[in-house]
Amino acid sequence: AVNSHGITFMVAGDEADIWVCENEIFDTIGMGVSTKNGSSHIHVVGNYFHDLGTGVHTSNYRCDWRGCDEHLFPGGSYVVRENLFEDCGRGVAIARNDDVGEDERVGPSRIFNNVFVDTQSAVETLRFSSQPVVRNNISLGSGHGLYFIAGGETTWPDFYIDEGFDSDFNVFFTSDAPVYVYANWSGTEEGLSLADYQSRFGGDANSLASDPALGDLFAPSPGSNVVGT
Repeated sequence: AVNSHGITFMVAGDEADIWVCENEIFDTIGMGVSTKNGSSHIHVVGNYFHDLGTGVHTSNYRCDWRGCDEHLFPGGSYVVRENLFEDCGRGVAIARNDDVGEDERVGPSRIFNNVFVDTQSAVETLRFSSQPVVRNNISLGSGHGLYFIAGGETTWPDFYIDEGFDSDFNVFFTSDAPVYVYANWSGTEEGLSLADYQSRFGGDANSLASDPALGDLFAPSPGSNVVGT
């Protein structure tokens, strides 16, 4: 049903992992899988997300409102793998955590072996985030593979890389710029080709911007726009 969220976790503990596997989540105006000031150690595996505002939205910290434990527990540390994202505004969005101390953060979220089709931004990360690891993904059709959002002041991808952003061995076969940077509040923004991104910032040194030549094992749902691509 059309709603703001599909699956949302609230104030879950970090003693055990949480798994979201083999669902189809679609036609929601908000987020497919998310947390409300969060949970950590969430595995999102083998799902089909389509026609959503955001497929997966990671959390920043886990507890900051009434009824919670007094300690500010960290959030994040998602594993997002082997999913198909199609016709989404954002595939995976990394939450900001600028109000969380370094000792309260968990490890980076890991995003790998996913396919993003006609997704406006496959992976979107913010200046004040625990920067993710993005490996072995395919982004094709319209949209951008990586989207950097700074806010506040001019920031370019080297800042994110210095903060731990790790992206490589991806395929960006998109009609729009594979990498997009929204640099500051005044509206400075720039689309980068993969070659430009590699030469200027050293990012995605082993990634490709060519036809991934998908084989027979890639099987989207019947009627999907990716059929025949």
